[in-house]
Amino acid sequence: MRFILVTCVILIVALSSTTTGHVKQEKVDECNSVSVPVIKDVQIKYDDMKSIEITVTGTVPTGGYKNHSLVRRAYFVAPADGIWEYDMLTCKPTGIVAQVITPATAKDKWESPPQSLKGIRVRGDKESKEVPVKWP
Repeated sequence: MRFILVTCVILIVALSSTTTGHVKQEKVDECNSVSVPVIKDVQIKYDDMKSIEITVTGTVPTGGYKNHSLVRRAYFVAPADGIWEYDMLTCKPTGIVAQVITPATAKDKWESPPQSLKGIRVRGDKESKEVPVKWP
């Protein structure tokens, strides 16, 4: 019984000490992460049927925001309407910053997206933007 208990504890410690996830997500987790308030534009660049690159432009209310990133939402089952969602996140500044609306841009390359993908919706804090996927 002790052996099983010790083995379980070792397994839990080992699993909790491993790092998973994307570098982008780790950067966002290290700061005061917030959603980008305004999503202005979503562009999709196609590499045949192999991958797509999503580029999103938005704005933040002041200077000093950094590490803008796109985080694809995880689904247990693919969305019925074929519209997959992203959140555009950024690191909120601390201290004194310029009071000027500032552009924010983030990219994500999606390798081997599902063929059922019909569109991309990017969510910000105050609005979202949706674009259709037009496979070549």
